[in-house]
Amino acid sequence: MDYSLIHISEDTFRTEWDDFVLGNGKGTLFHTWRWLAGFLEKPELIIVTDRNGGIVGGMCLIARRKAGVRGFHVPPYTPYFGPVIHDFPDKKPVSALAQQEKILNLLLENLRHIPHCDFILPPGTFSILPYYWSGFSIEVRTTFTIVPSIESWENAMEKSPRSHLRKLRQGVADGSIHVHVGHQPDEIFYQMIESVGKRKKFNARIELLKRVIDGLQQDDVMTVSVVDGCGELLAGDLCLIDPRRVYMLASFRHPEWKSRCPNEHLLVRSESIRLSYESGRVFDFEGSMLRGVADFNRSLGAQPDPVYRVQRSKSLCFTTARFIRRLMHEYGYR
Repeated sequence: MDYSLIHISEDTFRTEWDDFVLGNGKGTLFHTWRWLAGFLEKPELIIVTDRNGGIVGGMCLIARRKAGVRGFHVPPYTPYFGPVIHDFPDKKPVSALAQQEKILNLLLENLRHIPHCDFILPPGTFSILPYYWSGFSIEVRTTFTIVPSIESWENAMEKSPRSHLRKLRQGVADGSIHVHVGHQPDEIFYQMIESVGKRKKFNARIELLKRVIDGLQQDDVMTVSVVDGCGELLAGDLCLIDPRRVYMLASFRHPEWKSRCPNEHLLVRSESIRLSYESGRVFDFEGSMLRGVADFNRSLGAQPDPVYRVQRSKSLCFTTARFIRRLMHEYGYR
């Protein structure tokens, strides 16, 4: 089948692109125009169409400058970034794969002149071979997921968190703590997320997060929080939702959580998972390679799910930095 590649310089196809992404098995909210439009840089849309003009693949990307190199760098708060290809459910698997690789090769060939490309592919990506053939380096990372089934997800939890959860729910029953679910973070919610960055010494980029969240539709966003009897926030999750998954984007605990609310974040996370589970969506913890975070996710019944990060850079700086990071990891410097 013949395909055509089109560069979209205006907003013309943004609705069609978002519909294609969210209707496709491997597309996520983070691949949509409305997510990337919240960043300062204007999204660039490249689509591939079939002979009837229907979209069969493409990529919505933003070009940014990082460490002096302009290219397609993964934006903040964006766990998945890169091409989306039609899954061709009506074709035999071998025929679908051949068409998908053909479309992806067409897109990657179009990026040959870009100095830096950095993509994170969602779980279940059909093939990483076209990236390898195009000169990308490939790194395997992981997210953790809970997939809905006919059994309660709590059956898979470890004994200790399940015991803590029972006690916390007793607190909800007697009114000493309350669970709130909403669709838009308020200013205090954002302040609490920012406080996590200050405690852990990273830039939470709250103004950027606000701008991106404000550009989404109401049903794209879910907040879950726990407050005490006086209404003070103790813990919270900020989640994003698309037709197939709920993503844990950011979370917080009260600055004095060790003495005041050591386990309330468990109640927040369990409520986020429950709502995802009941809606038939996969709950995506949005990954971490940190042992402590991985242990916590696993204790809630989550399973590791491989995620590929593929990069190609003409920058000696980035290439050297990747090599040094890998060397330090192999020699035990974490």
